[in-house]
Amino acid sequence: MKEPLYLIGNGQYPGKEIVLTHLAEMNLYLPAAHHALRQRIDELFALRHLPLHIIGEIESLETLTAALSGGNGVSIVPESAALALQNAGKVWASRITSPHVNLHYTLNVSASRVLSAQARSVKNLLVSQIRKPMIMDRELLLVS
Repeated sequence: MKEPLYLIGNGQYPGKEIVLTHLAEMNLYLPAAHHALRQRIDELFALRHLPLHIIGEIESLETLTAALSGGNGVSIVPESAALALQNAGKVWASRITSPHVNLHYTLNVSASRVLSAQARSVKNLLVSQIRKPMIMDRELLLVS
């Protein structure tokens, strides 16, 4: 399963989409280095020899939202978090393009241990999301 990454903030809105290279000029709040999202961001910037201007490491969305409210920095988060915060009126969200950047998820289940009721619920929810048809809101390019 993969999820597109978005730039979020509370200052000047850069538009519906933003090119990855433009993020090299911005002050970023990111998760700590051990976080999968941070590792993906570090990889993307390193591959393109782009500098990261990290002004703070924040793990919690609540704390991140509070930090962004001052308009002094931006952050990179998966689409689900970006749209939830945008719909709540707390931030703007711009999809990172050129390249389209995704965070990949995997679901690992023990072959030798029985899942708890809570774990089964989470597994069922994730599997149902994977099986849902994707609704694409972008133009398709037909080639022959």
